[in-house]
Amino acid sequence: RGALLTDGSAILGGKQEEYRGFSKLNDDGTANTTFNTNAGLLGDDIYSVEAMDTYGNYIIMGGNFGDGNIRKYDLNGNEDTNFGSGVSGTFGTPTFNSIDVIKIQSDGKILVCGFFTTFNSVSNSNRIVRINSDGSEDNDFYDNLGDGFNNEIWTIEVQSDGKILVGGDFSQLDGNARNSLVRLNEDGSEDTTFYTNLTSGVGGKVLATATQTDDKILVGGFF
Repeated sequence: RGALLTDGSAILGGKQEEYRGFSKLNDDGTANTTFNTNAGLLGDDIYSVEAMDTYGNYIIMGGNFGDGNIRKYDLNGNEDTNFGSGVSGTFGTPTFNSIDVIKIQSDGKILVCGFFTTFNSVSNSNRIVRINSDGSEDNDFYDNLGDGFNNEIWTIEVQSDGKILVGGDFSQLDGNARNSLVRLNEDGSEDTTFYTNLTSGVGGKVLATATQTDDKILVGGFF
């Protein structure tokens, strides 16, 4: 996983040497030693960074590395240890609670999706949450999702109007049959008109979505 910054530098995430889950490259491809030194090592047996996004002067990254599986850093690699009250336990233990997608909205709120069933040690089977920039949960968004999704989410895309495309390997949303692709309103409720127009939906796993400049939607996956 990776993200480009406005100065041409890049943040790279994944499984890297010495338990380094992510690092920064300058625009000429050399390592940004200041960032990498400040960020340090994740230092756990499971150290995969699976998702990240940037907004303003900070980076949110998540994956499968323990200690809550999500962290916030500034552009110099310094961790915001106040994010989510230190985030310990936020998304549970790493093995079965990975974060697969992070998207930061234009208002700074953070959409987090993956294969987790708890948030902040409280049962949360929706597999998608929205958190504020300080790590607290947007409870209204959670309430509007109802019972949430019944299987993993692999991709989300925030459209220009604020609506949220969600794709994955699910067959239900809030107890209703929904095959692999839905669109949520900005408040977390379902855009039922969108799914009605899909008729029987997508016949397989959705792994990628993208919105064109004319707002038409591209969908890719195993279908």
